[in-house]
Amino acid sequence: MRRVIFILLFPSLAWATCPQFTYPENHKLDQELNNVCNNIRNPVISKATIQTAAISSATISSATLLGQLNMTSNKIINLANGTNSNDAINLSEVAGTRVVQIVSFTLSTASSTTKNSFIDTGLDVTITPLAVTDKIIIVAMGLLGNASPISTQGLATLYRGTTILSNGNGFCDQAGNGTVDQEGTCTMFFVDSPNTTSATTYGVRIANLDNATTVRWNSQLQSSIIYALDIN
Repeated sequence: MRRVIFILLFPSLAWATCPQFTYPENHKLDQELNNVCNNIRNPVISKATIQTAAISSATISSATLLGQLNMTSNKIINLANGTNSNDAINLSEVAGTRVVQIVSFTLSTASSTTKNSFIDTGLDVTITPLAVTDKIIIVAMGLLGNASPISTQGLATLYRGTTILSNGNGFCDQAGNGTVDQEGTCTMFFVDSPNTTSATTYGVRIANLDNATTVRWNSQLQSSIIYALDIN
């Protein structure tokens, strides 16, 4: 029996097609050599196990991971989030509901009005939804004060741009007592569907029903805050 040893030297892997290896006395050897070439040019890993090692840096230029990636007790670190198809993670393709961004703003200055139409307090936040179908949760907290007679009420509400998100009476109200300012904590919560991926501004506005006496926001100069959460 003759033993033939082949030493294959591949000076370049940039062939358009693999050379066809032919060994007349052994068709199986022909096939194996051609398989080696094809696997070098177009590598396919159907199953791999990394036992006690680490891949410190890797790039897959054009490929798809099929099936499950079983990490057991291990983890992937330093993996960037992204929104584009060529990012490490395309958030729009991750199943399930999650908070994809949170924006907040804190205000330490006071504002007031005597009008019965809502005016801006300066407590505003701008957020750009990741997707048109995203929900935006707005949470705002602060002090609402009223120096009006007992029969009137100070009101606070949330706006998206110039659109009021409550009815005409707002989300919070504070009645006066006719002699001294009355103050109370106002907490507002709203789930909005802006149906846009453009920058969207949400803010707190106040008004007074009697259109004469004063309603205040942050009257004691305590901090008020507003949050916008993008739910995808």
